[in-house]
Amino acid sequence: MKFFHHIILALILSAMVNHSAEAAVNKKFPTDGPVLDKKVKFWELIFNEYSTSQLVVHDLQSPDLIVAVLDNSKVKNQSAAVRIAPFSKLLKDFAVNGRIAQNMSPAHKKLWKTYSKDSAAKSRLLSGRVELRTQLGLSDTFHEAALRAQLYLPRMEKIFKEHGLPTELTRLPFVESMFNVKAVSKVGASGLWQLMPAAARDHIVVTRHKDERNSPIRATYAAAKIMKANYARLKNWPLAVTAYNHGANGIKRGVDKLGTDKLSDLILSYRSPSFGFASQNFYASFVAAQRSYDKWQNKRLASAAH
Repeated sequence: MKFFHHIILALILSAMVNHSAEAAVNKKFPTDGPVLDKKVKFWELIFNEYSTSQLVVHDLQSPDLIVAVLDNSKVKNQSAAVRIAPFSKLLKDFAVNGRIAQNMSPAHKKLWKTYSKDSAAKSRLLSGRVELRTQLGLSDTFHEAALRAQLYLPRMEKIFKEHGLPTELTRLPFVESMFNVKAVSKVGASGLWQLMPAAARDHIVVTRHKDERNSPIRATYAAAKIMKANYARLKNWPLAVTAYNHGANGIKRGVDKLGTDKLSDLILSYRSPSFGFASQNFYASFVAAQRSYDKWQNKRLASAAH
């Protein structure tokens, strides 16, 4: 009986430690308010619930408003415009006919049900201001990335600790590259951390003959220095993390223009051609990746214990 008491006590203590650690993480990387909460919720679904066989059609401004989930094998060769066309027709019907459009078909009724949950979203629907976007599910890709990450995270966490940075930031490569060391973007970013040549050259070697962006360890040193500089300039992690994608100068311009240090305010009110969906969702996708990896790791450890 004493043995079982010890087990129960150990489980209680473990739960308390996990809760305390989670609270500390949430304080460093807050998502206070509906703007960020909804975005994080969306990306958690993308990382955990929807696979690459599924294409999620969602609202551009409020991605948690999911309009449909398509079979990717049937639409992957279609353009985005063709994929969205049937839903664009539904949106037009609401813009023209108002709320009575919900009675036009089951598809109209389903769309109305999705948007009527949120008064602001409903207003956009009825005034013809809804834009849709498609996002490929990533749950299978995320699982594979989590396995690959085991090769790199211990050393990466050590490097970030050496720079006085939260180790949770080492989950950013899930967003940037899914821990694919050979990842290269259309605009020239490369490696696990998807560093651009100009940003990387201040910290590591980037030449035609040698490119340390493709070295997981060397690139991590560069990423840590960039992130540390971002935080020193912007003073909080939501802004500093967003600056990793958007650039510290751009974020600082938004902060100065609006007179705020809240990322949610920038998302709602800052208008810049380069501050689009990717930048507005970068921090939320990072938080979702960090939470998803923690859940994946806990589930893996629990499975191994049994």
